[in-house]
Amino acid sequence: MSGICFKVSILNNLKKSFMLFSLLSVLVVKPIIVEASIPNKLPVSNLLSPSKYKWVRVRLYEQKSSLWVKADSIESSKRLKSFQKISHSGSQSSHNQIYLEAINDKSPYKMKVQQGDKTNLYIQNEIFLFGKNLKIGTENVPPVIKIKTSRGALDVIAFVPLETYLAGVIQGEVPLTWSDETLKAQIIAARTYALNLMEEKRLNTYDLEASVKDQVFKYSTNPRILALTEATQGQVLIDQANKIIKAYYHSDCGGRTSSVKEVFGYSNDRTDVVDPFCRTIKRKEWRQQLSTDFIKSKIGDFTDIRIKPLHAERNFQVTIVRDDEDKEIMNAQVFREKMGFSLLKSTWFKLIKSGKNWIFTGRGYGHGVGMCQWGAKVMGDRGYSYKDILQFYYPRTHLLQLSK
Repeated sequence: MSGICFKVSILNNLKKSFMLFSLLSVLVVKPIIVEASIPNKLPVSNLLSPSKYKWVRVRLYEQKSSLWVKADSIESSKRLKSFQKISHSGSQSSHNQIYLEAINDKSPYKMKVQQGDKTNLYIQNEIFLFGKNLKIGTENVPPVIKIKTSRGALDVIAFVPLETYLAGVIQGEVPLTWSDETLKAQIIAARTYALNLMEEKRLNTYDLEASVKDQVFKYSTNPRILALTEATQGQVLIDQANKIIKAYYHSDCGGRTSSVKEVFGYSNDRTDVVDPFCRTIKRKEWRQQLSTDFIKSKIGDFTDIRIKPLHAERNFQVTIVRDDEDKEIMNAQVFREKMGFSLLKSTWFKLIKSGKNWIFTGRGYGHGVGMCQWGAKVMGDRGYSYKDILQFYYPRTHLLQLSK
């Protein structure tokens, strides 16, 4: 690709490909069987026909009351087989932008669409938009999106070719100043994670979130990133049972990663490693003070909070003491999510009570499972290959080349 601007012919091909993808999705009536006992892994046999996974459905925004969509030109469709051009390429008038608003009158399927002086009310739950240089507000988004009503608000789901999606994950997840080998490792981890989730959520309206809930996605056509995705195209991580893993990764492990079992409560695989590379990074402990009232607003009334350390470092469980006879044991990652990921940067923390406040001091950033991005950065700087990086952070796995 050559820049963000799509030529008209490319956009037309994209629309045709997307329509074919949607038609094939409807025609597939036999579900793919996944072993229910291993929900975090995808059988490789399911990917022998990788064309099924060439498009990724990414939820860019959720629960928006209204949206401004702008582009050089926009085409809309109530249904995929019927497109209506509603603005003109090259024009800079208000006809190159659309305002969408959810009508919250107890009907989940009403949407107001305003373009220029024309306003339409749609009694339906979704509308498709195709556009050159498409933006929502000021943010660049992929050229194919679906805007869907959900609980009286609007969700935006982008339809993105897999390799383009991976370029957007790299743009969103790590600095582009990092080495090629580190970025390749990140691309393969992201591809593996995405394919796993795409199978797991194949019956949902979207595959992945564009946030830290899954993988941070920022639409990009950066030539360097696209070249690196091309260089690793089709490479995924599989385990000893030939199943594609859910390749978790995080920002900073603090010096030791955690296993899936310890953090998310499933899988008996021991995948945690002591990370000497991450330990070389100079960092300060993070500190966060939360009031008792704030914590109660997140988890309800309590009299005490107790933590159960893991490996004498990262916490595994948090015990919420309600009263003398009522105690709730909560997974530490769940507790962190309830408080807010930006407030409690990891589950590697100590906790003390100070008056009406609770003071958390800790290290690391993220859930701690899988690849440590900063540790991978150090490995790349020291000359390790992307294969070395992946082998270190995902022990007892190996690379598989899927058909292109």
